[in-house]
Amino acid sequence: MHRFVRAYRRKNINNILKKISEKCEIAIFTIANHSDIINGVELHLIQKDEKFWTEILSQHFKIKNLEIAYNNRLYLITCTV
Repeated sequence: MHRFVRAYRRKNINNILKKISEKCEIAIFTIANHSDIINGVELHLIQKDEKFWTEILSQHFKIKNLEIAYNNRLYLITCTV
C-alpha cells in the first residue's frame, strides 16, 4: 500500500477516535484483524495487531480491558476517557 494512503488512513482514525472520546465516557471497540471480502471489496481496510490498536487507542482513551479471540483475529477493547 502506498505510504500516503497509510498515513491518510491513520490520520482519519485519530480524528474519529478524538471525536468519539469527546462524546463518550466509555467506548467498546470490536476490531477484526483479518481479511473479509464481499463482492470483491475488502471490508477490513486496516489489518493490524493488538499492539497497533492499543497504541493508537491509548492516545485518546484509557484501556481497561483487552480480549483477544479467534487466533489473534478479533480484539474486544474496552476503554474509558
